[in-house]
Amino acid sequence: MAICAGARAATTRSATFRLQAATEAGNAFRSDEARWPTDTIIYEVPPGRLPTTLPDGFWYRCLSGDVDNRIINGLVAYSLGYIYNGDKEVWETDFVPKEWIEAFPDGEPPDFIGISKEYSAANDTPVKKAIQMLQRSLPTEYRQFLQRRLTQFKGYQIGELTPEKTRRAQCINFLLARIDMQEKGLLP
Repeated sequence: MAICAGARAATTRSATFRLQAATEAGNAFRSDEARWPTDTIIYEVPPGRLPTTLPDGFWYRCLSGDVDNRIINGLVAYSLGYIYNGDKEVWETDFVPKEWIEAFPDGEPPDFIGISKEYSAANDTPVKKAIQMLQRSLPTEYRQFLQRRLTQFKGYQIGELTPEKTRRAQCINFLLARIDMQEKGLLP
């Protein structure tokens, strides 16, 4: 399965998130939606919300590294209310909570994973700040939600653990928690 969206292409001016999933070899997000290897599935949701019908296979692919970090960053940014205006080539922050705008005043969503994969203090400090703030934004009962929601995910082995994988898992935990809270009506 190939995901056809990047962090900057993840949102549109009309404030709808468009996640496109092209399928390969019959491996679709939802087999009832995609019939051919070239089918594309588009999810459209309002700002600050996420598609609730993304199957577990998508999340496992995110955790295994098969989904680009820019897609995950784009999903997190959109769930926080950031909207990319492709016409003006700027991020709009009308729906972003005040504490995020104050913490990251440049108007762009932060990098939550570390796309550059450079872990020097200068590059890594803003990424650490963003992922820590993301984790702190979750209610306590959702801090370990990933293990409860994706029961087949057993974590990473010590020898394969990297900052990228850890942050990727933290982002997926955040996104799954947001979807659960969204479905329960716990989000504003």
